[in-house]
Amino acid sequence: MTPLELFVVSSACWGTVTAQYIGTIYASNGVGAGFCPTGSLPLTQAQCTTVSATIVQGGSGTAYDELLSILRISNTATTFGDQSWVQTTVQSFSGPTKLNGCSMFVSGSRYDGEVGHCTDSCGSTGHAQKALVCMVSSSSSSGDPHLELAHGGKTDLRGEDGKVFVMHSSPNASFAVMTTESNFMQNFGKQKVNGSHFTKAFITLCTNATGKLVHITVGAAVSPWSPPITTVEVVGETAAPRKIAAGSKYNPTFTMEDVSVHAESGSHVIVQGAGWEFGMVRRPLYKPLPMSKTRHYLNLRIQPKAGARPAKAHGIIGQSFGKVRKIDGKKDDYSNKVEVTTSAQAEGAIDGVYTDYMINDPFETGFKYSRFDAAKAPMSGELPAPGMSASATSDE
Repeated sequence: MTPLELFVVSSACWGTVTAQYIGTIYASNGVGAGFCPTGSLPLTQAQCTTVSATIVQGGSGTAYDELLSILRISNTATTFGDQSWVQTTVQSFSGPTKLNGCSMFVSGSRYDGEVGHCTDSCGSTGHAQKALVCMVSSSSSSGDPHLELAHGGKTDLRGEDGKVFVMHSSPNASFAVMTTESNFMQNFGKQKVNGSHFTKAFITLCTNATGKLVHITVGAAVSPWSPPITTVEVVGETAAPRKIAAGSKYNPTFTMEDVSVHAESGSHVIVQGAGWEFGMVRRPLYKPLPMSKTRHYLNLRIQPKAGARPAKAHGIIGQSFGKVRKIDGKKDDYSNKVEVTTSAQAEGAIDGVYTDYMINDPFETGFKYSRFDAAKAPMSGELPAPGMSASATSDE
């Protein structure tokens, strides 16, 4: 398990982080904090009932041990300790709170045996304090590409050579990537893989004040002679696209209202806007073969910031944020130690089929499951998820 990381952060709206615990299934910011740690999500009522049932069952297991660890975290006012870790029946209830989610409640300095799922204000329940229980959530893509979805689900996606697929779609934000055929050696040069990699990223963001459309292009190629360029174009402007890159020759940052693009280094680019953060890291293939159509690829990361609405997200990776449980999809078989040709297309892990997410124009925001133009009014019971994250990385 991850050791406790003790620190204090104050927030007028969300409370105070008193002692953080992050496990492999559950996480918490301690008693009194009304928001989840980075990389985790508030629980649904069904998941909250599972937490309560896990306490009742007791004994051993990762889930039980991690819930017990959350009980052990404390602040100066209340010790949320395991000496009163007693619950004989499932007592999850639904009531109003300042943040929707699942909480373990304290009476005085002890756990009072109740787990509650709240939607507007739990102050009316008579409980003095509570510790919000969150579920660790992340998504990634590694290899050619292997997707690690929110809640721990995994699947593979080959895509099609030169085609663009929407990874994430949410109100005012779209994140698409191009897949390119790649041929390379892995496992110390012992296994040949005929697969694909992400080679370009295309991000469309709508600014929050004036509604301007911003198009951002990030390529995977890296040259030893000049820094890689990220291009930013504001739709409707007559000015040439901005060139963003690290180093003294170019401006490393672009900002417009809530949209920002920053070249952290020659390889790392961070884009923020519409409540989301998109990170891309350029990487070289380990041992590309002569016939490979690319020698570089992109690692991707998607993380919601304040104001993000995971339940509204879709796309091949984005939809996993709105799921309430782990969902696995088809994976490629690498048991042949000599040569592998990938074929999985995320079957079983996505709505519809992979071609439903294919777009003809890299900045096209409309597709079968598009959420770019979804209603902007808050959904019932939905709140920002300041701690959630998703990513796409390679094991090359």
